[in-house]
Amino acid sequence: MAESKPTRILYMEDDLGLARLVQKKMRRAGYIVDIAKDGHEGLSMYKEGHYDVVAVVYNMPGDNGLEIIKSIAVQGPVPQIVMITGQGDELIAVEAMKPGAGDYLVKDVEGKYFETLPSIVERLLGWKFLLEEKLRAEEQIKASLREKKVLLSEVHHRVKNNIQVIISLLRIQTGKIEDKKYADMFKEVENRIRSMALIHEKMYQTADFANIEFGAYAKSLAKDLFRFYGMNTGKVQLKIEVEDIALGVDKAIPCGLILNELLSNSLKYAFPNDREGEIKISFRSLNHHEVELTVSDDGIGIPEEVDIREAESMGLQLLHILAENQLEGEVELERDGGTSFRIRFEN
Repeated sequence: MAESKPTRILYMEDDLGLARLVQKKMRRAGYIVDIAKDGHEGLSMYKEGHYDVVAVVYNMPGDNGLEIIKSIAVQGPVPQIVMITGQGDELIAVEAMKPGAGDYLVKDVEGKYFETLPSIVERLLGWKFLLEEKLRAEEQIKASLREKKVLLSEVHHRVKNNIQVIISLLRIQTGKIEDKKYADMFKEVENRIRSMALIHEKMYQTADFANIEFGAYAKSLAKDLFRFYGMNTGKVQLKIEVEDIALGVDKAIPCGLILNELLSNSLKYAFPNDREGEIKISFRSLNHHEVELTVSDDGIGIPEEVDIREAESMGLQLLHILAENQLEGEVELERDGGTSFRIRFEN
């Protein structure tokens, strides 16, 4: 194990006799002390050598102690600095703290002020050690986060690829089914998986895996579904009003599946016989902890006698399971002038 290097101190003092006393005192305490008789010499020595502590007497020939500290500060990382002032110069010492001095010492009449210098240096070095430990710990945390980010990126990339394989297999199987009813069921499953794949794609593209911007996701999913169902965008208009709200992946996936089901239902059933109309997607904050997803259309609507909780539709069953069980939210249906589903949940 390598031995630690002794602490080096640069002491700037124009009274060489006093400076020698300080040097002797500090050497007994185990420190290496170099003396500079004025600011010019001190700054030159500071540039050439590595010092752990710089002690500066305020009343120096040429540049005063405050100007010396400022000159040191502009050169890079500031070492531990002690400002030494005369009696009644505490305000100067406090002013020296601004550019980087860590402590100050007032010369006493008896000239024994330097007796306390070793304890001040020891305290400053203790602060320096704690700061260095803190910086090392922060660097370790940053390195760990970088490693985890790379790992998460790889995991999400693999998940995305595996989902694409599943979608391809479903598509192949669907092509072999002659009965349209069952082929459509496979296509609906493919769309549900595709909506999950889109979530993972958004996660993979963003720098923040914990939050997914839902507005961009809604636009991408709507575009895919309009194309899948061959919907004429000239007759059925899509209106999206989405606030800048991010969802965690545990909310984004069920919310994305709900959007897939409701949008698919509107595209399949709301506008028969080339009927014209509008589908609207809204996603907004209700308060600081609750959000609302609304999918509405001005199509033919759901008949009053249909109980959506008892319906045999797989999509409506999924809607309640996802909204109430996974999102722990509420589902509200309005049938006035079309169909409007509102899902409220905490985010």
